[in-house]
Amino acid sequence: MQLPNIIVASELFVNEILPKLNQTPSNSTADLLVAVNRMWTNTPLNRRANIPRVPGWVNDYPTHIVRQLELSTTNKPLEELSQARAVELLSTNRPIKFFWSGGIDSTLALTYLLINLTDPDQITVMHTCESEDENPRYVNYIKSFGVELVSWSDSWAIPFAKDDLVVTGTTCDQLTASVDESFYHDHLTWLNRPWPEYFEFRGADPELIARCQLLFGNLTTTLEARWWFYFYIRHQFWTVKDWNLNLENGPGKNVVCFFDTAEFDAWSYTNRNRLFLDDTWKEYKGEFKQAIYRHWPDLDYRLNKTKQSSGYATMWSRKKMVKFDQQYLFMYQDRDGVAQLFQPRYWPLLNLDLILEDLDAI
Repeated sequence: MQLPNIIVASELFVNEILPKLNQTPSNSTADLLVAVNRMWTNTPLNRRANIPRVPGWVNDYPTHIVRQLELSTTNKPLEELSQARAVELLSTNRPIKFFWSGGIDSTLALTYLLINLTDPDQITVMHTCESEDENPRYVNYIKSFGVELVSWSDSWAIPFAKDDLVVTGTTCDQLTASVDESFYHDHLTWLNRPWPEYFEFRGADPELIARCQLLFGNLTTTLEARWWFYFYIRHQFWTVKDWNLNLENGPGKNVVCFFDTAEFDAWSYTNRNRLFLDDTWKEYKGEFKQAIYRHWPDLDYRLNKTKQSSGYATMWSRKKMVKFDQQYLFMYQDRDGVAQLFQPRYWPLLNLDLILEDLDAI
């Protein structure tokens, strides 16, 4: 069975369907991915549903990388990049539906969109109660620009228009090593120490360390090694996950992640050792808070805001997928290079014979 070039696969597909198609998992690269994941968390990682961007990586099925990674350096500050990206998106003159989670990343993106806005009607800010709870004072700042705020929990069942451009702050966390508070407090003394020592501390065997040395290149610290994993391995997964917000207009066609550009990649690579401005948890993503503070001078936010996790937007997008029958086993690139959904005919019933017929028709 020849599979198409898969962009992202559901866990149902890789765990239930692939084995029935006699697709055997590789014993090398996929296991390495799982092993490196264990260095950072005890949460299992589906080794075949997450497609990494590492050149030459072998997966268990043909894969398509949404945006190839080319590492480079830049001297441009974060503010300059954010300014340019905001102007670029606003210059499309399309209605923008911006998903504001309340977190640092989406607040930075929204700040630069707002200060460059000339027509308040161009932007609608989608939010949840969780957004306001995380950053309540910023709501008044948003309102001062005259833009509309819409509760995603009240409007998730309303399809987006074909011309709407959905913009999110997703993938910025992958640019900044996706450090969470528990990891920081448990491993603070390890962040600037050699990563092989940390891997050994976490139980890695010499073979894993040797293989990672080939992948990590000139990276030396534990923080850099974590940055590598989330930057390379998790980036596409989170990019494509946001496509679920607007599947009614075609996967990936009208959804953009504010920080998913080669310029922000270069900033991330250049500043991978400056993700903390000092050794405190409050200064993780300190540069982002500084860039926000220059336009929204809330000193308490600048000094005390810390990263939090948000899950409500994902919950409502899943409900939307069910309502509009947008569930899929995987996304793939068709012969014309267009992203498509592979959907079972009689969801949630899965008939293997019908799936095989549909695969042959691709």
